[in-house]
Amino acid sequence: MGDKRTGFYRIRNCVVTQLNGIAFMSVLVRFSPPSMTAAQYDAIVARLYEEGVHPAPGLELEVCFGSGDQMKVSVLFDSQEHLDAFGARLAPILEEMEMDPGELEVIEVHNIIRRGA
Repeated sequence: MGDKRTGFYRIRNCVVTQLNGIAFMSVLVRFSPPSMTAAQYDAIVARLYEEGVHPAPGLELEVCFGSGDQMKVSVLFDSQEHLDAFGARLAPILEEMEMDPGELEVIEVHNIIRRGA
């Protein structure tokens, strides 16, 4: 079952993106640092743009939420491969900026609903 307008197909309760005949399974990652402020997050994002890391290939959505020093980040990638490539470029920047990303939660996506898709 698929929707040719969006390119998303449901297979075994996971979202699969079809791109040039290659199937990618969407992956959501939640970063829960022990302590991160909005200013620290903004500095990390600015650095990612400076280094040409952002916007990362395969990144569908990034959400930063929370308050005070308890900011969290969720990112949605169209494949594990794109996520891994992003992580390889992100890790040294986080280390240099002395940011502990906390325990990562990696989740295969069951469904994505988009407005106007």
